[in-house]
Amino acid sequence: MNTSQSPIYTRSSEKLLISSQNAGILHPFKINSKGPGAFTLVELITVMAVIVVMMSFLVPAFTGIQGGRDATKAAYDVAGALEQARTYAMANNTYVWVGFFEEDGSQLSTSPAATAGTGRVVMSVVASQNGKRYSDDTINATLPGAFGSTGLGNNVPLIQISKLIKMGNIHLASAANDNLSTGSRNNPVRPPVPTSYQVGNTLFNGHTNATVNPTTFTYPLKGAAQYTFVKIIEINSQGEASKIDENVFNGAGPQDRMEIALQTTHGNVVDPRYSTTTGPNVASVVQIEGITGQVQIFRP
Repeated sequence: MNTSQSPIYTRSSEKLLISSQNAGILHPFKINSKGPGAFTLVELITVMAVIVVMMSFLVPAFTGIQGGRDATKAAYDVAGALEQARTYAMANNTYVWVGFFEEDGSQLSTSPAATAGTGRVVMSVVASQNGKRYSDDTINATLPGAFGSTGLGNNVPLIQISKLIKMGNIHLASAANDNLSTGSRNNPVRPPVPTSYQVGNTLFNGHTNATVNPTTFTYPLKGAAQYTFVKIIEINSQGEASKIDENVFNGAGPQDRMEIALQTTHGNVVDPRYSTTTGPNVASVVQIEGITGQVQIFRP
């Protein structure tokens, strides 16, 4: 009787084994794992060229998205600082001052003196330690020091209540160039604010007679000043907000609202999208109401 049997095939992992009862041996061999032919050099170069062309179209879009994110984050940073200042002033029955400074965004921040310019907005928030405001002390008209300085007849002891805030690729704009007479292009509709109450406008700077009324404070509060803040919003213990030069020196007091308009930049150059004649020419806007101290953010 023929005892031979047909070969038995079994699969184990990557090998196919042939078992032969007659031979009594195993004959292993590998399955051919080669796939289709590989890409040629010409094909690879062609694919890379297509990818490069596609990226050239996508980069401007990514840049616009990043700029929008920068402006949105900056708006929330500004709003958060103002709300923190108001909360602190009311909780501690004192005065709080929020200062704005803009330095050259194409350079690293320098010490002891930063270079003023365009492209990086710096904020500092300080409070009165004893509940007094600047005008409560006698002003030394002969040698006035910075707001909060000591030994010059105009001392109001200050305390830093938050870390220095820096917002890169951001410019303090004046909405006078916003081409929005009614703010109707903003969502929600943005109430108009006079240019003198826009932080980015030169009219918002400290008191015009700075020799007699030096409405400034520095960072750090002691030692060599890296930043001197002249654009300052004051918040009192009732939560009301005003320009420091008006409220402190018996001016109009709390106004209807003040505005911080923001544009995005590349280094120290404002994004060209905000230099058109049709507008809107700001990326985001923060407004703070004078009487209530409430803060609101607006986007075009």
